[in-house]
Amino acid sequence: MDLFSAAASLMGYKILGTAMPDPDTLTDLYEVPASTETRLTALFISNHALETDNARLAFAPAGATDDPSHYAHYDVPIPGRDSLLITGDLPLATTDVVRVYSLNGNLSFVALGEEKAVA
Repeated sequence: MDLFSAAASLMGYKILGTAMPDPDTLTDLYEVPASTETRLTALFISNHALETDNARLAFAPAGATDDPSHYAHYDVPIPGRDSLLITGDLPLATTDVVRVYSLNGNLSFVALGEEKAVA
C-alpha cells in the first residue's frame, strides 16, 4: 500500500500532535489529557532535507523521565526527502507521553488517533 492510500484509510482520525524537533532534542509530541483515553493509530515521519536523518519514538508511561525502555524505534534512518508511516492501534492512558527525536532537526512528526473521555 502506498503512502497516499494508507493516509486515506486513516480518514476520520484526528491529529493528536505535530512537531519538528530541534536537532538532537527529545520532544513531547503528544500527552494524553486528564480523564482521557487515547488510541494512537498512525505516525507520519517526513524528512525535509536531502540527507538522511535518524528518528526516535518513545512512549513514556504517565510522563515518566526518559528511559531506554521507553523506545519503540531508535535511530531509524529516514532517507532524504522521504517519509515513513507507522500504523497500529496503540492504547495510551491518561498522562502517557509520546516523544520524538530527530538527530539533525530535519524531521517532522504527525500523530493521528482517537481520544475518548473517561469518568
